[in-house]
Amino acid sequence: MVYWNAAAALYAYAWARISRQGIDVVGHSQLMGYPELPDLQLQPQYPSVSLLNWTTGEGTAKYWTSKLLIETVDIGNDQAVVTETTDLQG
Repeated sequence: MVYWNAAAALYAYAWARISRQGIDVVGHSQLMGYPELPDLQLQPQYPSVSLLNWTTGEGTAKYWTSKLLIETVDIGNDQAVVTETTDLQG
């Protein structure tokens, strides 16, 4: 689990750095990988780089980081996060 969290953090950091350079597309790893499954005669497909947990189908930290970036980034805006403040003193 630590690997997925660290990989997700690195991806978010790299995405932010790369996007500032004007790069339009940043790839991610495979949707779902799995270990070797000899009963099904399947070779391993790198489960450690998956966006989905191969046993449960739930999103990994890498999945949730991608989802967060997709849903919160305002494409075309130069600021990653837009905030607004109000003077409560009047």
